[in-house]
Amino acid sequence: MNGDESTSVEYKNFAEDFERYVAGNLREAGCDDYHTVQKETETSLREKVEKLKGLLRASKYTVVYTGAGVSTSAGLPDYRGPDGVWTRKAERKGREEAGQFFEEEDGMQVQMTAVVPTAGHLWLARAVEAGVVRHVVSTNVDNLHVRSGLKRRMTTRDVDVTRQADDTPNLSELHGNLFVSHCETCQRYSTRETAVPAPHSRATTSKDPMNHVIEGETCPACSSSLRDNVMHFHSTAGDVPVAEVEYDTAWLHAVRCELFVVFGSSLSVPTACDLVDEAAAKGATVVIVNSQKTPKDKFASLIVHHPCDDVFARLPLDALLQK
Repeated sequence: MNGDESTSVEYKNFAEDFERYVAGNLREAGCDDYHTVQKETETSLREKVEKLKGLLRASKYTVVYTGAGVSTSAGLPDYRGPDGVWTRKAERKGREEAGQFFEEEDGMQVQMTAVVPTAGHLWLARAVEAGVVRHVVSTNVDNLHVRSGLKRRMTTRDVDVTRQADDTPNLSELHGNLFVSHCETCQRYSTRETAVPAPHSRATTSKDPMNHVIEGETCPACSSSLRDNVMHFHSTAGDVPVAEVEYDTAWLHAVRCELFVVFGSSLSVPTACDLVDEAAAKGATVVIVNSQKTPKDKFASLIVHHPCDDVFARLPLDALLQK
């Protein structure tokens, strides 16, 4: 980024807002410690997993909500863990100039293209297929749930020869998908082999620091510019047209379910994390599996502080199908 671009008013305002956001997301206000990683003892873990098995067997309508913690074993960082994206950025506060917050994102996009679904992603896909889980809601944009076999929402304008537009989706992607692009002119959505470029690289030619236009790429149908399909910092539903529908679909499942299980989320980003409140308010049993405390722990009947993959490994689907 050259000198003129780095001193633009729009980008400076954005960088200042983002710096405050990063600092705030250390989540260390008051007496609650949301940062320290905790881990169940073997005895405690066995007891809690048995309780979770019982809840899963008894539930006729289970929704699973996933965050970055289900993808860490694939090699992708989470956001608020000891080595999380926001944690690292906050620790560098004061050593960065405005506009340098996104120096790692190019590497992360490459990482996302190369990683493969984890055991947890595959467990969830099989659990949905077996009827143990009705719907998966995710704030992840890494496409690993789709690659594991779950079906994202499609429209009649989707370009995917392997799927029909009326296929019932079993995945709500609240923050979008880095492997989907959108034509604003003809409204076609196309799947991609590689992740879209990091947004900071697009800020150099636009006053919008989170410019959603993918430069150098055009729609195969009408040759118009393509946009990404991701909710970035400062993005609104107007920037990502499918975001509202994704959230509404997730909300409908949340208020109808009997069991709402969170895997690997710090539950800190509204309005996505508010689905926990909504599910609990309608009488659902809430379970949170996460290595740290979350601001939504008060809604949970069962909290398991443990790596997600280890918990998934202790939930054999055959046993869960025995009602």
